[in-house]
Amino acid sequence: MDQALSFNETKLEPAAVHTLLANFLFGPDSWDKPCAVLSGGETLRLALCCMVLQHKAPDIIFLDEPTNNLDLANINMLGKIFGEYRGTLVVISHDTNFLSAVAADSPWHIIHGLFT
Repeated sequence: MDQALSFNETKLEPAAVHTLLANFLFGPDSWDKPCAVLSGGETLRLALCCMVLQHKAPDIIFLDEPTNNLDLANINMLGKIFGEYRGTLVVISHDTNFLSAVAADSPWHIIHGLFT
């Protein structure tokens, strides 16, 4: 919660920050959890939540196998977030469902070292 509030440049009310955290799969039981104990997936979700709170998005995001070690709820949440992203998204993934969710409209395939 402290991390999210420190990035709240959009000046959302605390209740709205709570809702946003819940949208990123952080329930009230996790709001007091120290950032140092977050898993890799939780850290990624919190970073994305903080970007939303800053109302700043980078022009380009690189994701290398973003769905590895994530459960289905996290994969669906990331697909929704990155599906709405309007910058350049470079994704390295074997997860065709995730690639479809992020609407990869210009996919490149590398087969035996060659781009197709």
